[in-house]
Amino acid sequence: MGLIDKCLEPREGYEKVYAVPRLWKCTSSMYINCIDLFGNAGCFDLVVELLEKPIEEAPDLETLMILCQYITLPHIVLHEDFVRKYASRFANLVRNRIEIAPNESLNFQSR
Repeated sequence: MGLIDKCLEPREGYEKVYAVPRLWKCTSSMYINCIDLFGNAGCFDLVVELLEKPIEEAPDLETLMILCQYITLPHIVLHEDFVRKYASRFANLVRNRIEIAPNESLNFQSR
């Protein structure tokens, strides 16, 4: 992470910065804007809420994998404050979901 994380201010109408351009990794303003929009709309919090639900109400494993992608795919550009707040919490929630998943849900077969 770096200096850019400390220097960027949220865009007008946004509360936080969720993503920053990273030289040699990703500088797409459209991608950064989409992640900021997603985060400021409360969608990262929604992903965590879904993972915190009791197992009976929790998403199935396929949905869990999709939810994981919302946080893991943009990992290169995520703001250091976001990473500090969410990374270990998110990893623990996902690990817990997989550990308590019924065995039959772990067998992926072609449909």
